[in-house]
Amino acid sequence: MSKLRSRLFRAVAVAGSLYHLIFIGLVLSLLVILWLSDDTVLSIIDDLDPGELVHRVHEYAVVILAWGLFTGVVLQIHRPRRKVAPMLQAVAVPVVVLVFDLTTSIFTLEDTLPLLLPVVVVAALHPEARRLLRFGRPDRSMLALSTVAAVPWTLFAISQTRLQARNLPGDVHLENGHWAFMASFAVVLVAWALIGASDLPGWRFTAWAAGFAPALYGGHSLAFSDLASAASPMWAVAAIAWGAAYIVATELRARRRSATRADDGVVVGVAGAV
Repeated sequence: MSKLRSRLFRAVAVAGSLYHLIFIGLVLSLLVILWLSDDTVLSIIDDLDPGELVHRVHEYAVVILAWGLFTGVVLQIHRPRRKVAPMLQAVAVPVVVLVFDLTTSIFTLEDTLPLLLPVVVVAALHPEARRLLRFGRPDRSMLALSTVAAVPWTLFAISQTRLQARNLPGDVHLENGHWAFMASFAVVLVAWALIGASDLPGWRFTAWAAGFAPALYGGHSLAFSDLASAASPMWAVAAIAWGAAYIVATELRARRRSATRADDGVVVGVAGAV
């Protein structure tokens, strides 16, 4: 990669990061705020309609995906060749959302394009763009965990899609496309888990994101179990436990790789001495 192209890509990555910071900056700030009591949230966000708090779980899912998208783009500013997995992690968010928006007939150009276009541009200009879908040899334990998680998340996505398709009058979640978004959320979490299990450069960061995301959703569901799309207590605990298990598998894999590199270094050193 030439210095000129490298500088051009870095400029695009910086511009994309700033764009998303401006476009979804308020959403990113809700990562902590949405855990607070109703009165506290309303005191922090003065112009928030109290009726909007019924969407708290849906909005927290938006926050989780927004952070995954934003960090995936920001990481491309420095050494992007080592951050292929986070790039794919960011791309997965608007692409999956677009698919469910189209399949549930809630797609609008003004809502989807501003989220999709900047990420696609950064990914298209990425120095390792051709490697984005070359997963290599995935880690078996992490792949197994991803496969296990895919079953309940797929069922959840189907249930949320059906709620969107019912088109019941007076459904406050329907008009905002929240049911379709929650289906997207479920599929993105599975995608992140598969990307984290892959052999793509930067897999470890995405693996941590894949572990934290369902754990955060599970914890938020426990805190606000009476709201729409919150997981039942049993499934919320299962999501937290799965996230913890996935992160443990991630670190065990990282240690195995470090040990292998150390052993290879010893072998090379001995060979060189001989």
